[in-house]
Amino acid sequence: MMITTLASLLMLLFKTYLPKGNWPLVITDIALLALSVWVIIISVQKFTNRKETAEIVRKITN
Repeated sequence: MMITTLASLLMLLFKTYLPKGNWPLVITDIALLALSVWVIIISVQKFTNRKETAEIVRKITN
C-alpha cells in the first residue's frame, strides 16, 4: 500500500503539479511524501525492535 501511495504522489508531482505550476499542490505533495517516508521508517523500526521477536529468535538459537 505504501508503494502505491508513493508512486501516485510522485507521478502526480512530476506529471501534473510541477508542469502546471500548481505550487500549493506541489508543497502538499512533498509534505505527504515526507510523511509517507516517515511512516515507513517508523514501521520498520517498530517491526524490527519488537521484544517478542527477539525472544523467539533467542529461543530458536539456544
